[in-house]
Amino acid sequence: YITLAGKKRDKIVKIPRTRVSFSESVTVHADEDLGDLLMITLEKEGRSFLPEFGWYCEYVKVSNVKTGKECVFAVFNWVLRNKPVSVIESSARKSFEGTKELEELQEQLRQGIVQELHEGSPDAVKNTNPVFRDLHEEMKFVDLKKVFDYVNYLEGIPKPANFTPAFKLPKTLQYSLKKLVGYGSAAAYTASLETMKKIRNLGRTWTRLDDFERIFWHPTTVADYIYRHWKTDELFATLFLNGCNPILIKRCTELPQAFSALKDEKLDSGNSLSAEIENNRAYVADYSILEGIKPNVLDGQQQHVAAPICILYEDPTKGLTPVAIKIGRAPDDLVFRPKDGLAWLLAKLWVRNSEFYFHELSSHLLRTHLLAEVFATAGYRCLPYTHPVGKIMFPHGRYTLASCMNARNNFLNKNGFIDKYTGVGGGGQFDLLVKAFKLVTYDSLCLPDDLENRGVKDLKNYYYKEDGMQLWNAINEFVNNFVDLVYKNDGEVKKDSNLQDWVNEIFHYGFLEREASGMPSSLESKSAFKKYLTMVLFMCSAQHAAMNNGQFDIYAWVPNSPTTMRKPPPKYTEDVTEEFIMQTLPEINVASRLMVTMYLTSYPGDDFVKLGDYPEHTFVEPEMKRCIEQFKKKLREIDENIKVRNKMLCSLDKLPYNYMEPSQIENSIAM
Repeated sequence: YITLAGKKRDKIVKIPRTRVSFSESVTVHADEDLGDLLMITLEKEGRSFLPEFGWYCEYVKVSNVKTGKECVFAVFNWVLRNKPVSVIESSARKSFEGTKELEELQEQLRQGIVQELHEGSPDAVKNTNPVFRDLHEEMKFVDLKKVFDYVNYLEGIPKPANFTPAFKLPKTLQYSLKKLVGYGSAAAYTASLETMKKIRNLGRTWTRLDDFERIFWHPTTVADYIYRHWKTDELFATLFLNGCNPILIKRCTELPQAFSALKDEKLDSGNSLSAEIENNRAYVADYSILEGIKPNVLDGQQQHVAAPICILYEDPTKGLTPVAIKIGRAPDDLVFRPKDGLAWLLAKLWVRNSEFYFHELSSHLLRTHLLAEVFATAGYRCLPYTHPVGKIMFPHGRYTLASCMNARNNFLNKNGFIDKYTGVGGGGQFDLLVKAFKLVTYDSLCLPDDLENRGVKDLKNYYYKEDGMQLWNAINEFVNNFVDLVYKNDGEVKKDSNLQDWVNEIFHYGFLEREASGMPSSLESKSAFKKYLTMVLFMCSAQHAAMNNGQFDIYAWVPNSPTTMRKPPPKYTEDVTEEFIMQTLPEINVASRLMVTMYLTSYPGDDFVKLGDYPEHTFVEPEMKRCIEQFKKKLREIDENIKVRNKMLCSLDKLPYNYMEPSQIENSIAM
């Protein structure tokens, strides 16, 4: 049943309970004039000995038959047995707006969530006390900042929310049944395939690179392309731009000492490497962050971790081209060149192995999941659901807490995927996370600044850059319109205490008050807020898609991205044979598990909400609805442009880049 709390005197009218089925709207009537509505409360009775079947309510629309005035109450919450849900009218309000009554209600609902009804008849109508005294008498509140709190998971990285395991999350934030069923079906499917592949390979030798075909199942178009081209320098270089980790490569402004012997050597372009550096056409991929990371031991066998560095240049005809690779950091370690045959191939595999570690732990887990978790948790703690920023943010935090908890439990923790199947498990993964977090800056999270600082704005065929900037600009235009509608001037931004609390919590718990990060702890102007909110929305949608959606495509062919290396780098190029490479690459069980894990992490699920799709009654203001429609129209245009480009690339047998197609980008980090 529903309680309507009106402004006239102290009267609350309760509406009798109505049966509700799936996807059905229900109309109820109140025959009394309640005045302007302040709040509604939804309640569901039930017998404690029967199973709980919650009622998910999207919104309540209340019409005054005399005046024609409509009020919309956006609920988007589960109503459970004896756990009322109270909401106030859904017009967006900042912390300093609203009537005295609404301010008091909003503050009470911000400070607490309804835990249980006061003892007494649920059908009783109270007429003797003011509305707010009724509210306190009828409901008991719990401090939201205790419900949503932070814990010290690992010193030196963003603090996660305090829900472990994920089923202890409030029901509204848990995965839907549809998503769980879809993911469970995908997991069962991949597990059966993995088992069949293992059975078919029992007792068979594993000595040639082509033997990896025996576990290569369900290839996508991109996975098949990589399988056919993985040995080429062209693909190796392209993956720095349009693979799973396109945010590491940067311009080479000074030749590293390890490659000093190559500075005067002529390249295919006709210029020396030194000349290409002077012409701003040389680039570097440096994995020095892996220095000192303790390697794992798998099945009693010592694994090996290196910190390679790769020099590339942009050839006028061939595009980005690798020049040399140094796997180790010792002065006498080999420098590998394209002329070195199988030794060159193995050197590239060492780079791809390091790329896997850096991508999965830094670019993907840390820079999207763990930071987005803080954005969402701080939002639940600081932003009322009627706050305009909360209305924008909450759809971008859908399932994020559940996703991050699953990532820690199944991917990062002891006996998770990293621990059991990669070369940096056994504790090395945590050391790498701490080192990577020290490199995270505000500029590195803002795409235009990051491209500028890495010196890659002019790189050709860099589709992550091109698609990312289209999306950044579209999101920024949407955010600009939103902020201009909500805040009249800089002063309103500064005095919005909810907004400032949110930003400060992110700085405190997400960036650990690290001023060197450049992350703001407060916002002093509309322009500063526009950039900040653009960064948040971009990270929680487009950036995560770029880091996540291509994992199965890029990693399915295991030699292209090995999760561990079983032998140390070679001392001499002539030592490298196909047998040596096979003894270095992962064994069959690890390789099979990589395919299964990458398939599941890339799986979009059956409860997919694409970028720009906000629930119908997120905003009731016509201006905001128009902003959302303009945003969706722009995203459709970008989507079509990218699809045309990718179709052209496929026709030329080139690697397409579809991970930032808006139709393939989820509105939140949901898996």
